[in-house]
Amino acid sequence: MLAANLLLALSALLAFASAEYDILWLVNNAYYPLIPITNGTADRIVFTYIPGQAGPKYKSYRVHRYWGINVTVAENENNVPPGEYGLQTASLGNDGGATVPVYGVLNGKSRRWVVDDYVITNRPTSSIDGLYACKDEANGKAGVFLRHGLPSGAKHRHPQHCYKTVLQQIFNE
Repeated sequence: MLAANLLLALSALLAFASAEYDILWLVNNAYYPLIPITNGTADRIVFTYIPGQAGPKYKSYRVHRYWGINVTVAENENNVPPGEYGLQTASLGNDGGATVPVYGVLNGKSRRWVVDDYVITNRPTSSIDGLYACKDEANGKAGVFLRHGLPSGAKHRHPQHCYKTVLQQIFNE
């Protein structure tokens, strides 16, 4: 019985890890596809939302205790070079109120993501860090971009021009 349960759990994990899915994120009280755009560097992309535009497909894979998340970008209207990008974030340090972009690296390895009940978060570096939707600019275009950040002060205020967001994993069968 135990072996059968372990086999069932392993097969579910393998199916999850190989399945493609969409990522929707919360922006202005609505969920939108997570859209990659160029940020001016040849091998990196950042993530925004563009109302009415469909997002690419994402895949997850296990990296020790955490997940790696990759996005496959095909020909697109945002001039993002096609290829496989690994989602990453830079280190925040201890600078309250700071944010860093969530970015994709062409042919890069992704790691340190947590997937729990179809919600995706980054591996926490502190008890209060998280994902934010922030007003910013990339490649000369103003918009709202996905960033990883730390709140500031004793009241844990959101970083400037940012608000908490949620990444939702959506499987289309």
